[in-house]
Amino acid sequence: MHFERNHNLIPEIDPEEYELNLWLNPADEEPLKTLSLEDVKNLPVHNLDAYLCCAGNKRRYLQVEHGDAVKGLKWNATAIANSRFKGVRLVHVLENLMNIKLDDVRGKHLIMKGYDADF
Repeated sequence: MHFERNHNLIPEIDPEEYELNLWLNPADEEPLKTLSLEDVKNLPVHNLDAYLCCAGNKRRYLQVEHGDAVKGLKWNATAIANSRFKGVRLVHVLENLMNIKLDDVRGKHLIMKGYDADF
């Protein structure tokens, strides 16, 4: 069992036109590398078992004490889940596809923007 929370509409993505753009610097005119969905599917897969808790878990109790200042669903203590994620490790993308050494980016920020971004 798993909880689901979406802040935006779920985008419709055409698998044939999907692109994953990898930028070293968002100010650059062109991405460092662009991957198709097939390229992504051919990358090495890693499984990760994780416990997730929504940041809004127990929001109902906070709103009782502090008023309705917080937007969102009035979760009880149910927005938790154990999950198995399957996908590509970020370290693989950085080191093998972008030729970035981890020591060169340690302490730096990573920005990810998805197709469901609210912009």
